[in-house]
Amino acid sequence: YFIYPPVPGSNLSGMFLWHYGPRVFAGANDAERPAGLCDHAVTYVYYFDDQGNQKEQRVEKDIAVRVMPALPVNFVELIRLEGYELVSVNVKRDQAVLLLLYWRELKRINKDLIVFVHLADQTGSVVAAYEKPPRRGDLPTGVWIPDQLIVDAIQLPISNQIPVGKYRLAVGLYDPAARQRVGIVDTNTRIVTDQIIIEPLGISE
Repeated sequence: YFIYPPVPGSNLSGMFLWHYGPRVFAGANDAERPAGLCDHAVTYVYYFDDQGNQKEQRVEKDIAVRVMPALPVNFVELIRLEGYELVSVNVKRDQAVLLLLYWRELKRINKDLIVFVHLADQTGSVVAAYEKPPRRGDLPTGVWIPDQLIVDAIQLPISNQIPVGKYRLAVGLYDPAARQRVGIVDTNTRIVTDQIIIEPLGISE
């Protein structure tokens, strides 16, 4: 599975079929459908670092994490986070936390919101942060089509300066015009929080 592939994902599928036969499946986050990373016996995810170097991570199966609040959740701005896929909860320094977020717009909005993913330690201090419009800025929320599934691949680099230990991810939306986070609402449309917590996640040497 390729994150932001160098060629369209449909072409990758054809190339892999030609080289390896029908037993190997190739996908990418431009396919507008859930990746299903754990649907296969062995899955590798390929991504590119800031220097353009190709890297790979093997998908960790049977990941045990807590997600609070449970997904799906609705945001005040009529966007739903339907689910996610996390490549691994055991990440080495100089690798990246790889996270696929599955968004759906419930009703047309005319705002460009920022997706934030923060890696925080046990005290709540943020040690690494991703803050960009969806799909690295290529698909802002203001142009979304209602009911379309948006596959948003998050690549959060882990530097050598981040201490080894246990961490958690905080995920949410930020409104730059209002300079505030977008609230998450319950079934009675009451705001209950402004972020989704995914934990635990470990950083190792």
